[in-house]
Amino acid sequence: MSILKYFGKKPIVRISESEMAQARAAAINTTKIIKEEPKKERLYFDYASITPMDAAVDRKMQLVAKNFANPSSLYAEAVENKAAIAEARKTIASFFNVQNNEIIFTASGTEANNLAILGVFNAYRGKKTPHFIVSAIEHPSVLEACVEVERLGGQVTYVLP
Repeated sequence: MSILKYFGKKPIVRISESEMAQARAAAINTTKIIKEEPKKERLYFDYASITPMDAAVDRKMQLVAKNFANPSSLYAEAVENKAAIAEARKTIASFFNVQNNEIIFTASGTEANNLAILGVFNAYRGKKTPHFIVSAIEHPSVLEACVEVERLGGQVTYVLP
């Protein structure tokens, strides 16, 4: 029996069962060879996208994750989480030499970008026309926030790389 591989309605390759078995065996052998090779040191260059988490941060997050509770509630676990968040805010504020209330935690980069761009826009709105200058190849969340700024009457200049 032969197996036909199709591209659209036309067969492009006819493979016998024995050829298919050989191909599978070769793939398995290749996988074994790849698995047996020593791992090479990985160089990562996309830190603008994501960065490794510091071990101390990871440990603290593990503690909070085990204590799953809404920090705005009044039960014991919630109060503990609220205290942990307050301590984290204090540590970060101290590092940057700012007030605790100047540290805002967001759930994502998109939320942070929207808060920063639209927050600045709204703070200056009515006082003067806010003007943003951004790279034309910025993250979509930045570009979409800038489109909203334009829609609301602000100015945006897009700089080509």
